Amino acid sequence: MTPTSTAVRPSARPPVHPPDRLTGLIWLTGAAVFAFIYLPLVVVIVFAFHDSPIIAWPLRLGTFRWFGALSHDRGMLDAALASVKLALLAVTIALLVGVPGAFVLDRCEFPGKTAGWCFSLSSFPESSPVSRCSPSSASSG
Repeated sequence: MTPTSTAVRPSARPPVHPPDRLTGLIWLTGAAVFAFIYLPLVVVIVFAFHDSPIIAWPLRLGTFRWFGALSHDRGMLDAALASVKLALLAVTIALLVGVPGAFVLDRCEFPGKTAGWCFSLSSFPESSPVSRCSPSSASSG
């Protein structure tokens, strides 16, 4: 074969387009929201190991003194226990309502079921093929 006679096969994958400015802006906004939510938590965790009773720089890390003080504070322990009880109650209620509700939604036929199914999947576009929400596939799945 000569170099001039090589055949060019079309690629099976669609062409990859470079990201536009909007994609970069969306990523930047997402990173800013993520930082806004999680950076204060990181600061609190870092200062939990700070040796000084005042917030001052430079940080002198390496103490568990505040955790010892917390373990002797009855009000904080009662609040933590109440939070755990409330969380367990919320999980129990969610399971008792959600699991039977999911079975009913999956196994029973009712008007608007397909529209509701497509609406719930619209928040997960990577996992919902468009053909799943077509009228012809409403009775098959």
